[in-house]
Amino acid sequence: MNERYTLPHEGGITIQAHAADALLRAKSGDAALIYICMLRHRRGLTPKDAADVLGTSDTDRAKRALDTLRSLGLISYGEEKAPQPEERLPQYTYGDIKRELENGAVFPSLVDEVQRVLNRILSSEELVKLFGIYDSLGLPPEVILQLVNYCVRLCRERYGESRQVYMRFIEKEAYAWERAEIFSIESAEEYIKQREFMRTALGEYQRMLQINGRRMSPSERGYVENWISMGFCADAAELAYDKTVMKTGKLTWKYMDAILRGWHEKGLHTPDEIQGGNRPSGNGQQTQVAENDDYERMKKMLRDIKGE
Repeated sequence: MNERYTLPHEGGITIQAHAADALLRAKSGDAALIYICMLRHRRGLTPKDAADVLGTSDTDRAKRALDTLRSLGLISYGEEKAPQPEERLPQYTYGDIKRELENGAVFPSLVDEVQRVLNRILSSEELVKLFGIYDSLGLPPEVILQLVNYCVRLCRERYGESRQVYMRFIEKEAYAWERAEIFSIESAEEYIKQREFMRTALGEYQRMLQINGRRMSPSERGYVENWISMGFCADAAELAYDKTVMKTGKLTWKYMDAILRGWHEKGLHTPDEIQGGNRPSGNGQQTQVAENDDYERMKKMLRDIKGE
C-alpha cells in the first residue's frame, strides 16, 4: 500500500506552477482534462469540442468546466488576446534559485554545463532566467543545453567570435522552442536543421537581390520566406527578379511576388522548369510561361504599381 507512483523523465507539455495550483484548488477533473488538451494542441475549444474531450455529449457539463477555467484566469473567451510567453513566467527570486542549487538534483548540473558552454559564471539575474526556462517552460535539461549551444553558434556567426552571449538572447529563443514544442533531442535537431536551411537560403536571396549593407526589413523577409516555402531557390527567383527589373526599372516586391506566384500555380519552381516553359510540347503546341499565361493580370499589376 506504500508504493509510490512516479512520472517518467520524458519531454512533454508544461503546466506552469500557478496553473497547476489553481487546478488543484478547483478540484475539477473535467477542467483539468480540458486544460491539458488545450495545452497539448495549442488551440481553443468550443463546448462541443470540450465535451468530446470528456467523452460525453453533455455540452452543459463541458461549458461548466470551461467557465471554471475562465474564472481561474487560465483561458480567455472570444477575441480576448492570449498572454504572451514573457507574461506567463512566474516571478522567481534568487532565494528560490539558491534553494534549488542547494537541494536540487538536476538544476545544479545544468548550471555547471551552461557556464562551461558560455565560458563564464552566470549572474544572479541570469540564474533566475535559466531557472525559468527549466522550471516554467519545461524544456528538458538536455534540450536546454542544445538550445544554449545553438544560441552561442548563432550569436557568434552574426556578431563575431568575441561577442558575449547573454541569457536574454537565450531566453527569447527558448520561448520560440517552447511554442514549437521542442521537447526532445530529435525535435531540436530537426528544428535547428530547418532554421539553418532558412538562414542559408535568406543569405543567398539577399545577395541575389543585391541588398547590401543592411538586413532585410520584416516585410522584405516575409516575401522571401514565402518564396522559399513555395520551393523557389535564389537561382530560380533571380529569373523573376530580372523580369521585374526589366518591366518596372527596379526591384518591385509586389510585381516579383506576382510572377513567382504565377509560376508556383503552374508547378514551375526550378530554373530548368521555368525556362523550359516556352519549349514545344509533345503535340506541337507551345506551353507559355506563367507570366505570359497571366498577361492581363501582370499588365494590371504594372498599372497599379505605376499608379502608386
